[in-house]
Amino acid sequence: MGAGAALVGACSLAVELSAARGDHRLVFARYERRMRPYATRCQEGGRQVGEFLAPRTQQAIDARHALLNAPEACAAMLDEGWEVSEGIALPDHSRRTAESLSDDTTHPVWEVN
Repeated sequence: MGAGAALVGACSLAVELSAARGDHRLVFARYERRMRPYATRCQEGGRQVGEFLAPRTQQAIDARHALLNAPEACAAMLDEGWEVSEGIALPDHSRRTAESLSDDTTHPVWEVN
């Protein structure tokens, strides 16, 4: 989830910065509030995945192999990953405001819902 979380964070930060016209003092607190719960869930999930993929005992290795060979278990693990990755609502920035359609293309302003 590291790369996915980084992309979500980058998108969220870009939208916040754009909405605040680049004033980072307004943005960072909102970004932290939006991202902290999501990042925490991703980090917790990463620790669990790491322990699962790099077990310390032969018994845990055997259990991992058994789970990875069980389609139902794999489906459940994927479902859990989806739940974490869908745990944040990104602002809709697909529609530009009239101001962003001006000649200033270096600082587009997006509607944030």
